[in-house]
Order: sequence, then C-alpha cells, then structure tokens
Amino acid sequence: MTAHEVLCTRIVVLGPVKGGKSTLVNFIAANQPDAPLTDSGSDASSNFDTSTTCSEPAVTLHRVRVDPTKIQFGLCEDGGQPRSLSSWINSAEASVAQHSERSRAEAYLDILENCTDRFTLQPMPASSEEEALDARLALEIIEVPGIKDKDPNRERNLTEALDKICEVGGRADVIVLVIRHTSPMNQTLLDPLKYYLKQFSMHARHLLVVHSRYDSAHAAETNSYLDLSGRIAAFNSWMQNKTFGDGLNITHVAMNNKVSPALHSYPAQVAFCYQQLNAFLSEIRSVTEANTEALSISSRLIPGLGQEARNRCRDMCAKCDTSQKTRRMHWEMRDV
Repeated sequence: MTAHEVLCTRIVVLGPVKGGKSTLVNFIAANQPDAPLTDSGSDASSNFDTSTTCSEPAVTLHRVRVDPTKIQFGLCEDGGQPRSLSSWINSAEASVAQHSERSRAEAYLDILENCTDRFTLQPMPASSEEEALDARLALEIIEVPGIKDKDPNRERNLTEALDKICEVGGRADVIVLVIRHTSPMNQTLLDPLKYYLKQFSMHARHLLVVHSRYDSAHAAETNSYLDLSGRIAAFNSWMQNKTFGDGLNITHVAMNNKVSPALHSYPAQVAFCYQQLNAFLSEIRSVTEANTEALSISSRLIPGLGQEARNRCRDMCAKCDTSQKTRRMHWEMRDV
C-alpha cells in the first residue's frame, strides 16, 4: 500500500456579489478526477454542502483534493510537442525584438486570438510519479456569500464563516478576495469588505486578490497583458491606514475561471485559464508550506475523518523527517 503525500491548506474565499467566487471554486474542482478527502467518499461536486435554512446563500465549506498535474496544458502546433503558453508568449516577445515593424500587441494576439487552425490544446507531459504525489493539495475552502453594502445577513455570514474556521482548526492559510477585473477598484466596491477582512485577518496573514474574468486577448490588444499595476496601486491606496492591514502579506493574480464553449475556439485563451489557475495554486501552496513549519502536525489533520484514520495519520506524520523544510501529511488513500 502506497502512502500519498498531501499538503492540507485552508482558505477563506470572499468578495462582492457576482465577483466570481463560486466560479473559482468550481473551476478548481471540475478538473480533479479524485474524490475529496472526506469520510463519505463522494465526488467533489456532490460534496459541496449548499443547503441552508435561509433564503439567502449560506457560508459553505468545500473539501477538494487537487493534483496540479491534471491541469497542466500546453499548445501544440502542427502536431509538435506541447509548449506552455508562457513559452509561446516569450517567443512572440523575441519576434518583436527581431522585427521592429511588428508590434507586441500583434505578436501576442497572433497567439491568443488564433483559432484551432494553428494550435491544439494538449496536456503537458506528466512529471514523475514522485513529483506528482508531492504536488498534491487538499483544499479546505470556506466560501462566504457575496458581500454587498448594507447586507442584513452580514452578522450571520461572518459568524458562520468564523465557525467554519474553528471547525477546520482555528486558522486559515490564505484569505482569497475575488473581484471582477472590470470592476473599478474604488471605495464603493471595497468599503463593504472592511468588516470581513478585519475579522479574517486575525486568522490568516496572507491576502491573495484574484482579479477574475480577466480577458487576456483584450489585455494584449491594449499592451497590458498580465499588467495589474494600476489596480494594485488603487488597492494599496485603499488599504492605507487600515489597521488590519499591518503585517498582512498581499499578492495579486489575474484569472479567468470560466472556460465557456465559445472560448474553446481559442486554445491559447483556454491555456491562459489553466496557466493562471496553476499560478493561483502555486501561491496557495507556497504560503501553506511556510505556515506549516510553524504548526504542529496534529493541527494539520483534515476534519471529517474517522478517529481511527486521524490517529493513523498522526502516527504516520510523527515518523516524518522533521529536518525537512516542510511537514506534509501522509495519507493512505484506500483508508480515507
């Protein structure tokens, strides 16, 4: 029987109404063939507890096991080996340097707006089994209903979210704030978030801002591909003098988490969706690994397991080499 290594990470997802929170969660889960790490053994989609006694959406806890090797996609040209989107973009950048008459926007759009007559989307070559196992994550995602100004359910939602944090061990690794890329980064949008961020920052010291529904082709056309500098400056300006922001580490990522049927006509734009999902998960993983060094092994056990499985997991973790940079949970998949 093989023991699989899984790093458990806990995130709180919040943001304005219609910002793309559920779309992000669904995009993460939709690409994972394995069942989540729960006693029930149900699949990820059916494991999402969306039941509520109220007419408004309730705080939801999702548990999803993520194997990043399942979301590694590249672009093939003329039946060749798949290359990552970033590799193609780098080639476009090099062509601009060599041919001054060609603009960067033209070079980028030649990739991003090219239909299936040039590119096909293909999985990237798999890593070794050891690397694949090492890359696995168990995400515990606390999703807060959309936040709006003068929300009568604010106290209920915050209380439920804090209860969920207690349920998964009393702390989170990352606060994920999801905001539409097209939404103005102003006080009207951000001020309703203060109440939540102040409370959640007591449980997590890293904030990851997701700029959702990012249009990569439009950004390339305006020479702003993956350039979030203006929005970051606006967000930092809003954060000034916010006491809860002291010592809060903030990073930003552009994402498009909805791979619509129409988008499949543009393989490079689909590749962009997966590229940025990997960037998101890489940041989550990096923060969690740093946090794990300071936590006891028992506090990283996934709630929802039977006591026997929890004891076995604790015993196995105790055998880990404590000189390693991070501590990971060992999991016997058959017994979960």
